[in-house]
Amino acid sequence: GNYDACTITYPVSTIVAGDNKTISNTFYIKNNLPVEGSWDYIYFKYRYEIPKDLFDGLQKLEVSLTTYPSGTTPEPACNHTTTIPLTTGWSCNTTTCTLEAPDQLGEGMIQKFCGVTIGLKSNTIPGEYEVRIEIVPA
Repeated sequence: GNYDACTITYPVSTIVAGDNKTISNTFYIKNNLPVEGSWDYIYFKYRYEIPKDLFDGLQKLEVSLTTYPSGTTPEPACNHTTTIPLTTGWSCNTTTCTLEAPDQLGEGMIQKFCGVTIGLKSNTIPGEYEVRIEIVPA
């Protein structure tokens, strides 16, 4: 019933150039439509926003998630890692780089998003950065 955009902001704290860091904050997307007859999907997209200076220093961006039927017990662990490409699909201006990745979720299904892994090049510009992941209804 809530179709407003949802923004997830991950506090990275400290990461050293050349290192990888995993930020584990779990959230869920659920399709409450009942399972009946033909398959109905909800459509949404993930919008990744990364400061340009940080984006230029990225060598890895991965998300960890799993999709499973509602009512599954025990709840499954995140068993799927998706590498977000850093060379295609991004739109950058002087301050921010943005990527929109479409997704869908079948009726009665839950998508569990478990976190993001960031890998930096050894020459990444030092600074304080914020990585935003926004879920946008499509």
